[in-house]
Amino acid sequence: MGIDENVEHYRNIFQLYVEGGEQVPFIVSRWSWSDAYAMLVCDVDLGYEFTPEKPYGAFAVGYPLPPLNGKFNDPYFGKVGVPAKIKSAGSYQWRRRLEVPASWLRYVE
Repeated sequence: MGIDENVEHYRNIFQLYVEGGEQVPFIVSRWSWSDAYAMLVCDVDLGYEFTPEKPYGAFAVGYPLPPLNGKFNDPYFGKVGVPAKIKSAGSYQWRRRLEVPASWLRYVE
């Protein structure tokens, strides 16, 4: 899929959670990441009533998935397989990954 320059496609993690029927887990990538990098979102707390005018939440928990290219993810987002609060979950820089590589399936199930 690569980097999508059309910023209209990007959402914050709370929007992606609501648009996906409030189901976890799901996989996301930031706008600047190649397809080799992603995070698994395993918990989201909206904290209050989510509205289109105020599409934010209290927190999201997830962790980086193993990079497909073997290179280490940015440590800012944590360690592979170790759940933690996702930094910048409320920023409009995320996209949902619909195609899941086979090596990540064991994390999603």
